[in-house]
Amino acid sequence: MSRRFERSRQRTSTLEAICLHEYVAPERWCVTKADLRYLQHEVNNAIKEGKLSSSFDSEDSDSLDEPVFGPSIYVVNEQYIKPVTAQAGKMSWALMLNPDGLDCHLFVSHAWQEGIFEFLSKVLTSWPSRAHNAWCCMLANPQNLNIGSMLQSPKTSPFALALQASRYVLVVPNRHQSVYSRLWCGYEAYVASEDAKIIQIARASTRPLMFWTLTRATALLALGFLIGMNVPVQAKHTHAEAAGAVTIVAAAAALFSVCARSRGRLIANCVGLVASAVLEGWGNPFGMTFKYVSGFVEHMMHRACWGAVVCFFFFAEVDRIHSLQIREEAQQLRKGCKGSIRFASCSDLTDMQNIWDEIGDKVPEVDHAIFVLISAGISSPSLRMAADQGVKIEGAGHAEMAVTIVVLGPLLFMSIAEMVGLCYNLLHRGLIKWEIVLLVSTVVGFVVRISFVILFCVVPVDERMFLLKVITKLVALLCLPLALLFGIAAQYDASESIHALGIISMCSHVTSLLGFCFSMLGIQGTLKLPGGRCLLQFILARQGAFRYDELQSEDSFSSDE
Repeated sequence: MSRRFERSRQRTSTLEAICLHEYVAPERWCVTKADLRYLQHEVNNAIKEGKLSSSFDSEDSDSLDEPVFGPSIYVVNEQYIKPVTAQAGKMSWALMLNPDGLDCHLFVSHAWQEGIFEFLSKVLTSWPSRAHNAWCCMLANPQNLNIGSMLQSPKTSPFALALQASRYVLVVPNRHQSVYSRLWCGYEAYVASEDAKIIQIARASTRPLMFWTLTRATALLALGFLIGMNVPVQAKHTHAEAAGAVTIVAAAAALFSVCARSRGRLIANCVGLVASAVLEGWGNPFGMTFKYVSGFVEHMMHRACWGAVVCFFFFAEVDRIHSLQIREEAQQLRKGCKGSIRFASCSDLTDMQNIWDEIGDKVPEVDHAIFVLISAGISSPSLRMAADQGVKIEGAGHAEMAVTIVVLGPLLFMSIAEMVGLCYNLLHRGLIKWEIVLLVSTVVGFVVRISFVILFCVVPVDERMFLLKVITKLVALLCLPLALLFGIAAQYDASESIHALGIISMCSHVTSLLGFCFSMLGIQGTLKLPGGRCLLQFILARQGAFRYDELQSEDSFSSDE
């Protein structure tokens, strides 16, 4: 990267550099992820060499060797970007590295008040997987030239052209003030909503929290496994009764984890990890047998069954941490904002007048798009429509991967093993009616899950979040109560547990089919169903089907919690 940078310095004269911005379209003034990592490296070196003397954030004062936030974008622009690009010929930093320009996939909206490392961490962490290049004003615009001449008409400005060309919009919050206290950021929200773009909140990396999550989960799993391996069992029926009681605890914890808020989720996940590890340590506490598979596969199915429960609680905790991070970023978007872009400021009075002339009477629509972004963590045409119809969309953009990972991981392995075993027995000895029904449901469930993966890969990000919530809620509605009943029934008649497990298995396949149908309908299709509003509310809500904490009005997104 550095050699490429040096070559661009040597071959580009000042006149040629200025001309770059005339023949390369503004929406192509983009950078790649590798470019941002290079910027991070260069700024780090400049700080260590004393070339970038900055006013660090007070929270960085004790860790200047590895600052978390770093100097603000204003400081980096004045002390690094301007000198470097002036030496290279006064073009923008983006065109200095990519003179031919790059197609715009991602538009980054930010307010320059954040620290450079904070900014880079959030953008790199939240970078959409299908985006290759990003447009960011501090890097795209030529900071040493007259930028004001490019902004005389907002709708033909580089901001608007790049935003219209992009597939994704990423808003980067900061700890100092809402980006929507700046009118240009409000204008970007206007253009994005007018073009029916999906707007996402950039979040900081949760890697440090993941370390402690993994440590805590490992300790809880070890505790549960030791209990399962060392608790004495006097008789088979006593073992089954104990396992039934632990299963009740695990199923109740899973149900609570799916529906509760953050603190309740944490407690439920910790309890669930211990309970599932106890069951894993017991191996096959109910004495279940799968007569249509080999002994080795049967053993693996037992392990996969309880391993699926362990996976659920671990990834449920990961989901909880991600949701907390998005909520924190949303609070930063609210900080210091007066509830509407009407109160947003702009340093140039001419720019302010031009922006207001273009926005006109669309201020309520822009405020609504921002409200949905803060409430849901993502703002899309579908979610804005749902909010218009009275659906409470808080947290609708938070991913809930735990159930889906289990359904497409350990349970998928169990389905394949069941399907192979049943097909083998069908060819060699025939199947009884119960096994035929189980085979049909297993085949349907397998096909649906594969289709689910394909659909997940092609739908927009807001529909992906909806798809994950559909599966989570249907499992909570159909499968988890059955697991509770399974635990209760096993205490009275362990010999019937295999039939109960078969029912749960078939319900999981039915759940997959229903989830796939709702996913095909999407948010707007679900709204159009009879009772669609209530149905969508059930899918999106936490803490019960219709009890949902919400911001009381769109004007309240400026209040601090």
